[in-house]
Amino acid sequence: MKKVYSITVCTGGIITDSTMGIFPHYTSTGHIHCQMLDKYGEKLVEKDTRFVLNTSCIYYGSDFNGRLESARHILIGKKNLPIMVSLSLGICMIPLSSPMKNDTPWISLKYIEDIQPNGAGSIITFQNDVKVEVNITKNVLEDRRNKASRLFSTYYYRKMMGRGDIDSGFGVAEKPGDYY
Repeated sequence: MKKVYSITVCTGGIITDSTMGIFPHYTSTGHIHCQMLDKYGEKLVEKDTRFVLNTSCIYYGSDFNGRLESARHILIGKKNLPIMVSLSLGICMIPLSSPMKNDTPWISLKYIEDIQPNGAGSIITFQNDVKVEVNITKNVLEDRRNKASRLFSTYYYRKMMGRGDIDSGFGVAEKPGDYY
């Protein structure tokens, strides 16, 4: 059976648990829009990647700046920080350049199957065998993937502590006193 892969155009978009990445593209008039790559197809969104990311963060209970500030507390001293869009859905997005730019490509941590070097860049293979060539080295991308994994595991650990499933005070990436 042949897999159906659809492309739709819309004025807005929300990152979901099936979103593999969001990539900027410039229109013929110079406007920044983005392509949302999903397990099941592509969505061409008439907004930039930062707008889609912020809207998605708000949809799931915060905003981009709040998520970024939280990541700064957990990953102290790090740059190009990943964003935990939704812990309950396991959506952690990794920036491929500065998170503050409107034209930054973002990829989902949970859908990365493999990263292969490709000259000065690399090729990301997602779990559904879709391959995307990116302008970032394998080593830098692996480092960002590791940061995202640390961020995700810290949030997940906190969630388990709150349920009483884990002994509190052991293994948290930062001290609670850092927040007050």
